Amino acid sequence: MSRAPNAEACQETELVEKLIDKLDALWFAPELDDDDPLTLCLHNCPFGDSTRRYPQAVCQIHTGMINGALEEMGSEYRLVHVRAHLPGHKCEGRLGKANGARLSRVPLESYARTPERREDQPVKAAA
Repeated sequence: MSRAPNAEACQETELVEKLIDKLDALWFAPELDDDDPLTLCLHNCPFGDSTRRYPQAVCQIHTGMINGALEEMGSEYRLVHVRAHLPGHKCEGRLGKANGARLSRVPLESYARTPERREDQPVKAAA
């Protein structure tokens, strides 16, 4: 039995709201971007120091946790791209339809400041 498009949109909205609640309980201070409801903003990382040294590892773990939660709830959406360490101590994740595909790695851009790199110079992790 197929669901009506409005029912699907309503259910996906509820699932994303549940995800926001889960991430808030884990201290990520999440919200959806007001201008783009498919952009998830995380204003805090519980592992801030570790992500600056090992963004590929920690950010991929968080991405897997988020995608696993979405999958477990039955959502069609997954994080498909992550921008980490943006100014203002935030990360952004782009939500997109997975179309049944399992995402093992998600493209990651890290803007972590190191002695060799300014914040405005991204380092792209291998997908």
